[in-house]
Amino acid sequence: MPRPKSEITGYKTTSFRMTPEQKEMFKAIGGIEWLRNYLNRQIRSEQIQLGIAAYKEGTNDLKR
Repeated sequence: MPRPKSEITGYKTTSFRMTPEQKEMFKAIGGIEWLRNYLNRQIRSEQIQLGIAAYKEGTNDLKR
């Protein structure tokens, strides 16, 4: 049985190596949810600096 669709289905995955201490810290600060939020903030910041219209999260639609 296939797994249920989610907001990330269809996207590429990334993996990286880290020490056990780094892994524990990553978990402590919120894990993948923290990383996704951090990256989204960075993208929005770049868009603002470049004067590019911000996009709604999870879609390709311009915010209106």
